[in-house]
Amino acid sequence: SGTISGSGTDNYVPRWNGTTALQNSAIFSNDSGSVGIGTNTPEEILNVEAAGAVSPGILHDLYSATTSRHPYFAFRKSGSNTGGTVSATENGDVLGKVVFKGVDSGSSYFRESASIFATANAAPDADTQPAMLQFATSDTSSNQVRMTILNEGNVGIGTTAPADKLDVVGKIIGRFSSTKRIEISAETGQNGIQYVTNPLNFWSGSVLAMILQQDG
Repeated sequence: SGTISGSGTDNYVPRWNGTTALQNSAIFSNDSGSVGIGTNTPEEILNVEAAGAVSPGILHDLYSATTSRHPYFAFRKSGSNTGGTVSATENGDVLGKVVFKGVDSGSSYFRESASIFATANAAPDADTQPAMLQFATSDTSSNQVRMTILNEGNVGIGTTAPADKLDVVGKIIGRFSSTKRIEISAETGQNGIQYVTNPLNFWSGSVLAMILQQDG
């Protein structure tokens, strides 16, 4: 046994300084249960903060020769309001969300700039909870869903209800260079397929009903 000395500040988790003295660590835990690392004003259950010319990261390492083992990060949601009680979720439940935020120039407030989130899009059965995955980005007016992957695998770009394996609302451009590209469009008055530089122009909206060329 020995003598322990040192001092600390309320709510800071102590750390050993040497073998006989305690002092504040970088971990702060307030009376409501929120934890801050690098901050004593955590805004959520866990708030990690750094400052300066740094690129702070969070690492999750696994060292294993077993091919089926892997590190993972999971979001879990239960349909119960009671902690520890696991109850079925429902169609429409947001199951988890990753949010990217930047600061606006008006009120200096963190604004949602982009996000990836999973939403239950069918009722659960005995061993699954079907869900869709959506990707959203912000323009100068709002945060909007740009791509959706439904539970059955259909992918929508510009639509949240894709009717087939790939459903795109808007023009599609396959580009080899700035002057060589294929355009597929279903816009009013412009529907058709066009290969820019060497013809292959099928249209229909504003006529030109076929031209193949390049000796075809």
